[in-house]
This record gives sequence, structure tokens and C-alpha cells, in this order.
Amino acid sequence: MTFRRGRIRGVLAGIAIALAVATGFACNAASFEGYKESVAHKRSERLAKTINIWRWFAREQLSSPWHYANYLKTEELKKLREWGFTAVRLPVREPFLFASRERSEAAHHDKANVHAYMSAIKRIQSAGLAVVVDFHGKDRVGMEADARYRNAISRLWGELADSLRVLDPEMTFFEMLNEPRFIKRPEDWYEWQEQIAVTIRSHAPAHTIIATAVEYSDPQRLAAMHPLPDSNVIYTFHTYDPIVFAHQGADFFRRRAEKDVLGLPWPSIHPSCRGVAEKFRSTAAKRIGNAYCEEKWDRQRLAEFLQPAFSWGKRWNVPIFVGEFGVRLNGTDSMSRARWLSDAVSIFAENGVPWALWSYDDCYGLALKVDGNCPVSRGVDLNSRFRLQRTLRALGVEAGFENDTN
Repeated sequence: MTFRRGRIRGVLAGIAIALAVATGFACNAASFEGYKESVAHKRSERLAKTINIWRWFAREQLSSPWHYANYLKTEELKKLREWGFTAVRLPVREPFLFASRERSEAAHHDKANVHAYMSAIKRIQSAGLAVVVDFHGKDRVGMEADARYRNAISRLWGELADSLRVLDPEMTFFEMLNEPRFIKRPEDWYEWQEQIAVTIRSHAPAHTIIATAVEYSDPQRLAAMHPLPDSNVIYTFHTYDPIVFAHQGADFFRRRAEKDVLGLPWPSIHPSCRGVAEKFRSTAAKRIGNAYCEEKWDRQRLAEFLQPAFSWGKRWNVPIFVGEFGVRLNGTDSMSRARWLSDAVSIFAENGVPWALWSYDDCYGLALKVDGNCPVSRGVDLNSRFRLQRTLRALGVEAGFENDTN
């Protein structure tokens, strides 16, 4: 998950299309008719209700071998399946995979760490959950500026795919890069993405690949790109929209006014919206809150905002996957949060699109196994337990929770 400040929506769609065409794709909607019944479409059903687990292999700092071997017990993974989840998106950070910090084509993967990652995948799959291998790059700006860095990652993907190809293709998906930036030169990403896909395919010809658009997997930019010339590909976007609501109380905001925005309701047409905004401490925070209220965000507007991405998938006959979505616990009242989650998953369902909540171990999702300033939603705290149950109910995955006494 990445906060996207000042994202450009819709207005640049025509420019993005032109840039995508410039990458060399020579295809049209008619040429994708055969994708309607593709392997990727069928396999995407396994991702119907996915949960991200990011603190296992994607922490900023490397952890101990004990952490990687024991972060989640088999019983905890089985519990996720019992609750109704069908898959896990398992982010893995670049420093964990590289054997050194050298950004060159000579860089290789760390065999011991890849083995630990594969062992975790096998445990997850033994619990009946599919796995998305999600590569989290560390330096997005560096990727844009340094061709050697990109080549090193391409080489790493080749070695990783070669190691992981023994895993069941029906249960293992390869997501090439989490939230690429490439704001100024999107064509560079689309060219590189195709190269990575070719590299993966040469080592793992049967596995399904997951591709995405620029500007942090933006849904509007996805609607402006060309699909890859490969039928075994799923396309993903992320949504934390509207940002003002979903990120309330987030510590990555730079301006004090943005950090002061707390408690705005969903939908923004709720009668309490302006009253909440007027209680903010600063004039700037009040301005942000009142603007949100005036924009009249509700389920219909959210559906309209995401519709271009859904329509793009139907146009090209390719499967879509919402790889991340969520609302921060700390800054939002639980009822509004539950309403937004319920609205979001119902929109996804209407469009036949699988999804992945961010995250099992983060404030935006289930808030289990968290550290820092996020409230923990597990154990004997009944209020936390009720909040967890409300979240699961909003997602439509609460089966088996009532009998869970842990």
C-alpha cells in the first residue's frame, strides 16, 4: 500500500493510451476474444476473497530466520480459510530476495531466503489458500531512473520463477511489481513490464502472471493501458478512494491539517459530515473535511469512479483483480468503515471481480499481529473482537467466526 498524493485522474487518460501504444503492443479488442475463456479467467476465481499478509516477508527491515519460519501458525492459516478467505497475497520485499545490495545484472537471489519464502507458500497452500507472489520493490524512483536496477530485478524474477515453478500453477500467481510509479514516463514501465512477463514465462510457462498500470496501480490508468500479448495474465488495480476518507489519521501525511482530519463518515452525504468537519482544529483541516462532504461520495459515486477499470477488463476480455483496498481503523468510526467495505465488495461482486483486503496485519484490514499505533483486534478484548467480526461481516467472510473462541 502506498499513499498517492495528488493523483491525476481521467484527464490524462488519452495521453496514457498514446504512451501505451508507443510501447509496441499491436493488438486490438478483437484479438482478445479468445481470452474470454482463458486459464487466467478460471484461475482468478481462486482469488475471490484474498487477504494480504505483509509483515511476514515485506517489513522495511530484515527479520530473523525464526520470524520467517514462525510468523503465522498453520492453525492461523486454516482459520483464514474457515472464515471464508480463498487466497493470500504474500508481499516480499526486494532486500529479502537479493543476495546483495548490488544493483546490477550480476545480482542474484538469496537461495536461503527464497527457500524460506517457498516454505511459507507451501504452508499457506496446505491450508487450502492460493498464493499471490507479490514483489514489493524498495526504491520506486530508482527503478525509473536506473536501467541497471530494472535489469537486476528482471534477472531476479527469472531466478525466482525458476525456483517457484514447482509450485502448483492453479494455486500460485506471480505479480510482477507492487504499485509501480513511472508518473513522468509510463511507457518505460509498460515496456519493462512486458520484458518481465517474457522472463517469467520462459521459466514458468504454466503460471498466471499479474500485471498492473502506472501511478501506484491506479484504476484510471489501468483503463488507459494495453493488455500484454499473453492470455494467461490477470490485471490488478488498488483503491483507497476517496483518499481523504480511507486514510484518516495516517502518519504518512506531511501536512498537519491532513493528520487532523479524523472521524469523517461514509458516505459523505451522511447528515453528520459537515458537523464533524467543522470541529476540526485548523481552518485547513476544516476546508479538507468540508470539501469531502461537498463531493457527495457514496456507493454510486465509488462505483462510477471504478467503472472505467471494470469496463476495460470487459472490453479486452481479461480478468481484473483488486489487489488492495481498505480503510484505516484509527481515524474512522467502525460503522462508517464497515459501510465503505461493504459497498466496495458489493461493487466488486457486481462486476465479477476478485479482491484482496489490505491487510491481515495492518490497520487498514483485520489489524491482527500489528505493532506500532494500530489497535490490536484479537485476544480477549471483546470490543476488538466485535470490531473484527464487524469487518469480516462487511467483507462477507465471517463463516466460522462465531465458533472461534481463540
